[in-house]
Amino acid sequence: MKIVHLADTHLGYAAYSKRAENGFNQREEDIINAFIQAVNRIIDIKPAVVLHSGDLFHTVRPTNRIVSIGIRELFRIYKNNIPFVLISGNHETPKQLYSGSIYNVFEALDLDKSRFKILYKDKYDTFQINGLTVHAIPQCSSDEIFRREIHKLDETKLDNDIKNILMLHAGVKGMKEFSHGDSNELLVDYEWLKDSKMDYIALGHYHKLTNVVGNAWYSGSTERMSFNEIGPGKCFLLVDLSQKQINVDPKFLDNIRVMDDVPPIDATGKDTVALLDTIITKINSVNPKDKILRLTIKNIPQHVMSTLDTKLIKDTAKESTHFEVKYERISEEGMIDNIKVLSGGAKEEFKTFLATKKDMSKDDQDQFFDWWSKFYDKTIKEEEEKEI
Repeated sequence: MKIVHLADTHLGYAAYSKRAENGFNQREEDIINAFIQAVNRIIDIKPAVVLHSGDLFHTVRPTNRIVSIGIRELFRIYKNNIPFVLISGNHETPKQLYSGSIYNVFEALDLDKSRFKILYKDKYDTFQINGLTVHAIPQCSSDEIFRREIHKLDETKLDNDIKNILMLHAGVKGMKEFSHGDSNELLVDYEWLKDSKMDYIALGHYHKLTNVVGNAWYSGSTERMSFNEIGPGKCFLLVDLSQKQINVDPKFLDNIRVMDDVPPIDATGKDTVALLDTIITKINSVNPKDKILRLTIKNIPQHVMSTLDTKLIKDTAKESTHFEVKYERISEEGMIDNIKVLSGGAKEEFKTFLATKKDMSKDDQDQFFDWWSKFYDKTIKEEEEKEI
């Protein structure tokens, strides 16, 4: 028996200023295309069940377009008679219960609940689907509720004659790399995962493919959303449960947009002309077209920084989807000042500014940026119309 485990598809995520041919944000389109590709592959595989471990959507209030795309793709799985189970994640779960969940819309659809399940309420649930027992705890509105539901799970007697699968959307307590630090992030204990008697644990929340311990896996996200995700490609997991030793096979997606670091440059001993030549040569060497790139230039003397043609540097990478440079300038006092210059214009500058606001959660930053971005686009459009 083979199942598919995926998570963190984040439909509706948008970043940078680049527009796709259809006029929508390029990164938003990349996220959509990665999900569609995953669904195509899943339909070809025809697994016994598909498990989505949270954050199908990137926000609590995705646009109508994003909701319709999400529903369309899930229906493609459903219409191909592939059972599907999804739990909610922290990005798509409202902080106030009265706000309601985006998943309320599925309650009104006439679907066979025995093979199409979406769990988004504050409770542990268990059910059998296609010869498996699935134990699921969706995103909870508080850590206290999450702990309460885990305790219910601990008290549940497992039927060892059938494969038991656990679905969670959470970071791992005590392991910093498996935590994003979001205000509504839930954490599960590493030792608890280690001692679990589950045959497989399908985790969501951490965006890199990772075997945490035993049969507990993060499938990772289906597209990259930060430079922290530079590295191996993006995938979903095909899990073979037919043997005593479970086999986990990553199915990597094609044509995921390249995100990479340009090799860093040390400006020590270089004058402005030599440094500029080195920077341009280094950028051209990685062929920036359609890529998301970051470059760090270290040890830049103040007098060199003040005369460096940063516009020419950005123009060299103008065919990239996004390009940012971090200049580590040495001040007159001998201190290192970090200066980040982005190719994305005012929107990226504002998004970077919001990221420095430690009193705002990541969700609040995203929601405020979405509001500001719409206002900004409206203002720019009005100004352009005045000029016509």
